Amino acid sequence: MLRFFGKDEHPVRLTFLAAVLSLVYLAILLPAGFLEAARLRSYDVYCRWRNAVSHPPQEASDLLIVTIDEESQRRLDKKWPWNRTVFAEFLGKLAQAGPSAVVLDFVLSGAGDPAHDEALAQAIRSGPPVLLASYLDRHGDPVLPHTLFTDAGGITGLINHPRDIDLTVRKLFAGIRLPMHPQPLFATEINAAAIHRRVPLSEIQLDPRVGRLKIGTQGVPLEPPVGCMAINSLLSPAQISTVSFWQVMEGQVPPERIRGKIVLAGST
Repeated sequence: MLRFFGKDEHPVRLTFLAAVLSLVYLAILLPAGFLEAARLRSYDVYCRWRNAVSHPPQEASDLLIVTIDEESQRRLDKKWPWNRTVFAEFLGKLAQAGPSAVVLDFVLSGAGDPAHDEALAQAIRSGPPVLLASYLDRHGDPVLPHTLFTDAGGITGLINHPRDIDLTVRKLFAGIRLPMHPQPLFATEINAAAIHRRVPLSEIQLDPRVGRLKIGTQGVPLEPPVGCMAINSLLSPAQISTVSFWQVMEGQVPPERIRGKIVLAGST
């Protein structure tokens, strides 16, 4: 026979049920990140919907991605990883069209063939601003480009960023302070934004104590305690102008597609 809760039992059982659910959440779901992952995915859905119904930002036309794809490797007929003279020639061809900056999404650390290294250093020295990748290893130590390239004018930028519990990147390290280095190491995106806006890199200021990054006169709030900032993704990859590496090398990209753009070159 079914037995209904009595008048006095109902609130007691509800309280007991709430206590059990709270314990389950605190002991199992919270450590596992269950609700946090769901919250992040729901935010992703909102961002996709927002981008689908809104126009791309004006800055979308300021970007050009150059992909090192399988066809590029086949056409150039060079074994990967390529020697540094390939990137020197690549920078030389881009320089003719006048991009605002070039980002090489490669960590060119350590010395290679002296002649190849010098060719790349000369290309960096004589072309548009070139941003070179760096990253933090698993011990938190920076892996930086070869000093020959930074001495030639290459700008070091951080490329690895923290991942959320579902392993998706939604924020970046705006900048970090390194021992024995007078200036912070900023994210590649921060350096590229400053160069494109014609803000001297010396006017990028990082103050994690007050949770703020300044690029010229623009302030950006940072998340404590390590100084991260959210990535406000307003574009999908399909909305960014993209060409293959081999097309640049063979002169098949019209100069107007390069002139004044931030050119990001990376492998796919």
